[in-house]
Amino acid sequence: NLILISSPFYLLLSTFYPCLPSPIPNLLSLISHPHSSLPNSLLPNLSLLKTSLILFSALSFLGYALGCFFSKYTQNEFVRYQLPDQRRLVGGLQILAVLGLLGGLQYPWMGQLAAAGLAVMMLVALAVRIRIKDSPLQMGPAALYLVLNAYLCLKGF
Repeated sequence: NLILISSPFYLLLSTFYPCLPSPIPNLLSLISHPHSSLPNSLLPNLSLLKTSLILFSALSFLGYALGCFFSKYTQNEFVRYQLPDQRRLVGGLQILAVLGLLGGLQYPWMGQLAAAGLAVMMLVALAVRIRIKDSPLQMGPAALYLVLNAYLCLKGF
């Protein structure tokens, strides 16, 4: 948790939550009273967790979207998927979805729509990976992002 406090991720979160408390007193309370109910000071962090998941998804898809435009590896992956002409379209849609996720921090409907779009995109990605006979390990990230964005669509905003 000391790493969290000094990390850029914590600084990014503190932009959205200027009164972001240090997690250390809450953890000490949980450690000293493990059988008690959660301290009231932890309850606001539920929305902090959702914001963290939104930012994680947005940053992940931004990285992949940029790869669609600038990475030779990603270009080769789209050839392997047998969809080389769709690479720029996918990258562009992902950039729009990232903007939607971030916009959802202010306008929840926008975030829900973007998360739904990303969940559908990951469902299609799983179908493509099944079609080209990828291993379950190779399908893991698409499945994870499908579940994450379905959750964000339904409960995250």
